[in-house]
Amino acid sequence: MGLLIRPNQIVIAHRLDDRLHDGIVVLEPKPVKIILTPLRYILKKIFEHSNFFDVLLTYTKELEFYNGKLIFSFVQSEMWKAKLRLHQNKIIFPLFLYFDDLGINNPLGSHAGNQKLGAVYISLACLPPELASSLNHILLASLFKTDDKKQYGNNKIFKDLISELNYLETTGIEITINNKIYKIFFSVGLILGDNLGLHSILGFVESFVAKYPCRFCKSSRSECQNQLVQNNNSLRDSLNYNCDIITNNVSQTGIKEKCVWNDLNYFRATDNYSVDIMHDMLEGVCKYDIGLILKYMIFEFKYFTIDTLNNRIETFNYGPIDIRNRPTLLSTENLKLGVIKMSAAESLCFTRYLGLIIGDLIPEKSEVWSLYIVLKQIIDIIFHKWIRQQDTVLLKCLISEHHELYLKLFRIGLKPKHHHMVHYPLIMQKSGPLNIFSSIRYEAKHKELKDAANAITSRKNIAYTLALKQQLQLAYRLLSSDNNLYTIPIQFGRVLTLDSFTLDLYNNRIKFLNKKFNLCVDNITFVSWVNIKGSIYNCKNMCVVVSEDEGDTMMPSFGLIKDIFITDEKHSFSICEMYETIYFDDHFQAFNVVKTNNLICISLEKLGSIFPTHAVHISGLTFIPTK
Repeated sequence: MGLLIRPNQIVIAHRLDDRLHDGIVVLEPKPVKIILTPLRYILKKIFEHSNFFDVLLTYTKELEFYNGKLIFSFVQSEMWKAKLRLHQNKIIFPLFLYFDDLGINNPLGSHAGNQKLGAVYISLACLPPELASSLNHILLASLFKTDDKKQYGNNKIFKDLISELNYLETTGIEITINNKIYKIFFSVGLILGDNLGLHSILGFVESFVAKYPCRFCKSSRSECQNQLVQNNNSLRDSLNYNCDIITNNVSQTGIKEKCVWNDLNYFRATDNYSVDIMHDMLEGVCKYDIGLILKYMIFEFKYFTIDTLNNRIETFNYGPIDIRNRPTLLSTENLKLGVIKMSAAESLCFTRYLGLIIGDLIPEKSEVWSLYIVLKQIIDIIFHKWIRQQDTVLLKCLISEHHELYLKLFRIGLKPKHHHMVHYPLIMQKSGPLNIFSSIRYEAKHKELKDAANAITSRKNIAYTLALKQQLQLAYRLLSSDNNLYTIPIQFGRVLTLDSFTLDLYNNRIKFLNKKFNLCVDNITFVSWVNIKGSIYNCKNMCVVVSEDEGDTMMPSFGLIKDIFITDEKHSFSICEMYETIYFDDHFQAFNVVKTNNLICISLEKLGSIFPTHAVHISGLTFIPTK
């Protein structure tokens, strides 16, 4: 078999289509096809390519070191550990399956709704973060017309894909690595997607104003609008799910049809503990809450004007990383309605920095502002790259406090996306960090299909055309003969030359934390920036977390990057001017710091946190926000 693995066209039905024949309109049967990629062959090629298999095994071994104290990945979760007990003495890898619809035509054109496609992607849930973030590791599994799914149903659309996934779990595939044969298996850990997508393929009601709109519990719509914490007695489980299927009344159960994905081995729709925090939070709760908060502050309490807010949004220092996600300016018309319009990335940026943007204009005891503070704390937890077991307890308290404040301040019911939040602690406990289930990267994958469709004028058999394009791109990547292709090397910018005076100054003043250097003599190279597994560090007002809990205060220590250098062994170090952390300001949601004259040299691979931040100056004070 060559590197190009062509997608399969599978006929699921026939329908009568009209066509013109000798001036007469005639009806003739036409096959209805879906596109399915042969996953068993694709995964075999990928796992045998370069050092992919070794990288995965190494990463999963590294995760065992944390022994459950820190959870970074789905493979450390309760759900996956339970599934492993069913597959003892096997090499088995978890899969995430993602479903969503995408429009391939101009959204403003006359054919905007036509040719809408449903896409199913597969990704490995055990990839190291630097690989998981790459679109190359999100694989197209199936492609079909959305209208066909509506007409013929989930069973006909997905049964062949389900059969393929069951084959991967029960029979598995053989791969050859360094002349050694391994038998490996794959199992679907979770099905991901936005709320509408998940409800449509899992068989739940697709209207969120239905009597029972939640896929996790059987709380009624009126209960959801006032619920502060999860009601464990109303959670869906296999027993009440089967009873609801027998009842066969969507208005009484919230279930439209039996879930076809229950035909997957060891998968149950009621145990699919996944949420999409991009749509739930960034395009939902954050917009609802902050829109109403700003409405009250501007038009009722008159703390500031819309012009002041927009001026601050425009002039705020977002730092070298988040400047690309700077939020858009807000309109008076939308704010009077309590609405803000932003993309998901802009919404996250705005929520993170709102405390620093307008915090000095808000009274300390403002109850409306306290809602923002709680929301910011929730965002910090659910978007964190790793979690601890105790984080679920804190998150539960914060969500309860948030909902109570929202109901008290605005006197309107909670929205469905607010209700999903009460299940976040359970989902985090069962499945791991919530950010790994986000739709952000999968929706970015949509862009590849849309760009390919825009370059093609024909729409005849467009699903096969786009799937073939994806397979051609995969074949091209597999052509690489690099033996360490999946070990991401350090990347760096242009070489800098420092004068001897600066080097002598550094040698005399620097405290070397990880390794002692003579900057004048040792063979090192100063560079403008480095990229370490996707984390970019530069010298443009960028700060790093040197230590997360230093000294008696147990507060993080920060350093301003002055210079960066790399060694012959391609290890990177930064020279930082240290800040003294004074306290955490709850009102601004940032650390108050004071710059010192102390210089340190620290390895960028051994930081307290890999996420860089920056310093913000407000009214003579310096603050550093964290991510």
